[in-house]
Amino acid sequence: MSSLKLFRSTEFALSSFFSPQRERAALHPVWAIVLISLWIATVCNLALWRRLAQLPELNNATGIWFGIGLAVMIGAATSALLCLFAWRWTFKPVVTLLLLAAALGTYFMLNDGIVIDTPAMQRVLQVKPGGVADLVRNVVNWRMLASVLVLAVLPAAWLWRKPLRRVRPGRQLVVNAFVFVASCALLAGATVVFHEDLASTMQRHTQLRYLVNPLNSLYALADIAATPTAHEVDPKN
Repeated sequence: MSSLKLFRSTEFALSSFFSPQRERAALHPVWAIVLISLWIATVCNLALWRRLAQLPELNNATGIWFGIGLAVMIGAATSALLCLFAWRWTFKPVVTLLLLAAALGTYFMLNDGIVIDTPAMQRVLQVKPGGVADLVRNVVNWRMLASVLVLAVLPAAWLWRKPLRRVRPGRQLVVNAFVFVASCALLAGATVVFHEDLASTMQRHTQLRYLVNPLNSLYALADIAATPTAHEVDPKN
């Protein structure tokens, strides 16, 4: 009896070989990447879509088509990024951090009207440890908590509760590489199709690129990491 209890408690006993229903209910990692990318590209970019809707030249059917193309580009870029971390022990934590960054970015861009660029990120990183508590008291309110709950906590909780189908490392590598290439191809194709509208719109409204969430935050952090001395702020200022 003790050996039977031990067997039932092992991971092998809970595998798809003995629990086919559990395996059928599990979500394939590819679908998880697609769903999270769609959520980030659409709902988590409300600030971008609101700003585009305010542009007179895009307040028509052409603007809707342009917005769809831009959403495809953001989703493809996000999917390519997630493929790099689509492994058993890294995927869910990375997605959770990305959702939190997207939720906070959406809140500040919608409510405070700011854009997330390198200088803005630099100011956040230069907050001294003693000033963190004051910063939290000044910015945290029920609207922020609601934004984080809806945009980050709920989808992250769904992902953590949803079992992901286990794929052998070699096969997972192939799948990740395929999805990465497909995402890059989709991004390149959408860029070619919307190149003229994209270039003209970004040229006239340069701040739009800093509303692409959360890629704007990632770009700002990468920019600071690549050239840290170039973004140092004089403490006298």
